[in-house]
Amino acid sequence: MRLFSLSVLLSVSVSFLAFNQEIPSYKEMIYRAYVDGKPELWKKEIIKLNDIYIATPSAGNLEKVVVAQYGYIPFCLKEGDKKEASAELKEARKNLAILRESDPGNPGFIALEAAFYGFEMGINPLNGIFLAGEAKKLTNKAYDNDPDCLICISVKANQLNFTPAIFGGSTEESIPYYKKIIRIYESGRVEILNDWNFINTLVIMAGAYEKMGLYNEACSIYEKILNVEPGIGWVRNTLYPDCIKSRDRAKH
Repeated sequence: MRLFSLSVLLSVSVSFLAFNQEIPSYKEMIYRAYVDGKPELWKKEIIKLNDIYIATPSAGNLEKVVVAQYGYIPFCLKEGDKKEASAELKEARKNLAILRESDPGNPGFIALEAAFYGFEMGINPLNGIFLAGEAKKLTNKAYDNDPDCLICISVKANQLNFTPAIFGGSTEESIPYYKKIIRIYESGRVEILNDWNFINTLVIMAGAYEKMGLYNEACSIYEKILNVEPGIGWVRNTLYPDCIKSRDRAKH
């Protein structure tokens, strides 16, 4: 099971790229930050990872920083903090440029660059006119080069789901890619425990079903999330009840 490409150090990861086992607290703390809805805790872990990279510069350590930033930026956007998202994106792009220079053909790095274009469009939607085409091109290049790379699949799914139809997006077409991610996790090839990306993929897929008016499917996914992580209050208290209400309204 490849996460980036086979040429990348196996020490890379949080979510898609599992954190090195000598520092398991990073993965656990970022997972808790996600579940508890506390971006400030996620930011603290980025700072710690960056300090490790500064003390011991290596591609593997820098990759950890970039992937943590990749998860943190949309977290900020979800919380409505575009200023923080923009500032972190600027730093993440600097870090990714170093990685891409060292390994320009790496599908995971290409996918991250595509994702960063997506974040920029989230910060300033008007930029979509200029950036959507490049984001799509990079997304497809990454996925076509390594369709088993989790981050490549995720960026492909999100690109389809969140891009307006006028720029080639399709929520319906994104669903098989989200399902593919879940199958990989549930096959045991990637550990689910303390992995925010597994829960996040389910959350996004449920939202996609809601956009399509498929509330039964969406509610079933929220129930699955709560079985995996009962402590995720913003799903239990907001997303799931809202989905039930939408489902009930649709029946009448």
